[in-house]
Amino acid sequence: MVLVIGATGDLGSQVVRGLRAAGAPVRCLVRQGSAYFWLNDTGADYFFGDLREPDTLRRACAGVRHVIACAGLRTEGRRSHHDNVTRAGHHALWRAARTAGVQRVVFVSCLGAERFHGSPAHRARADAEDSLRASGLEHVILRPSLFATTFALAARYGAENGWVPMLGKGDNPVSPIGVADLALAAVASLDLPALRDRSIDVGGDESLGYREALERALQAAGALGASPAQAPAMLRGAGLPLLGRLQPRWATRLRELEVHANQDLSVPAGSFTAAFGWAPQPYQVALEAALAAPPRPEDILEIYPLMQHRGPQATAYEPGVMPLDQLPEGPPTAR
Repeated sequence: MVLVIGATGDLGSQVVRGLRAAGAPVRCLVRQGSAYFWLNDTGADYFFGDLREPDTLRRACAGVRHVIACAGLRTEGRRSHHDNVTRAGHHALWRAARTAGVQRVVFVSCLGAERFHGSPAHRARADAEDSLRASGLEHVILRPSLFATTFALAARYGAENGWVPMLGKGDNPVSPIGVADLALAAVASLDLPALRDRSIDVGGDESLGYREALERALQAAGALGASPAQAPAMLRGAGLPLLGRLQPRWATRLRELEVHANQDLSVPAGSFTAAFGWAPQPYQVALEAALAAPPRPEDILEIYPLMQHRGPQATAYEPGVMPLDQLPEGPPTAR
């Protein structure tokens, strides 16, 4: 049994598909009321729980052989933030996995987690990495560069608003990685003996400037009149400490985006193939796949109309039987 944390996210959903295509039994930790409905057709089990609730983690790990932890926190809120989810939540998960006798944990962190201590999001992921190493669990830590999906989301914003804000010059190198390749790498990491107890920097074979990657995404999205531009000074650099006092959660996200547009987030060409045995998708292919996927509803007001049973265990999808390769990429429309 493989327990997947973050199964309803962009990466986690691809991980579940990869595991089920390989015939592996899968259990997914999902929050009540989240968009877990499509799991019905994958044959995966799901277990209601939360990284913020250690009791649910202990129960979710019972009888589990492997864990893939790929939950991400894009935007913090009052109840979910890097302290109680990224840091404390993963600490509790490692303890639960150790108690349950889990054989190997694959943790998807981020490139530069150990280097960029000025970013609270990176620092929290580095703490989660350190606690996994100290747990005594056999593990693999994947540190991906920026997702192609990240640039696709920025391109959609640019198509609507005519520009894409950058919190830096954007001349830093990045190695964008497709979500499909990263998901398969996470699945492969469960069995590869050479990756045992290693931290692997993961990225595509192309090293691009951050601005260049954004411009190519805008072009692929058909946003020809839009262009990247530096955000106002109050949202970057010296302005962030003041914003941090006024809106700490926003400042945390902006610090993370500042890393994206200023720091070296590249990996050596060929390193992905050397670690996993296949070449990653070219950036353009991964980008087009990300742009073709329907936008994932984020706000409850967007999700609510899709729900068929509007309650704490709401599902927006009527269970049925469908071939795995025909499953929708994320939440389908209401039936």
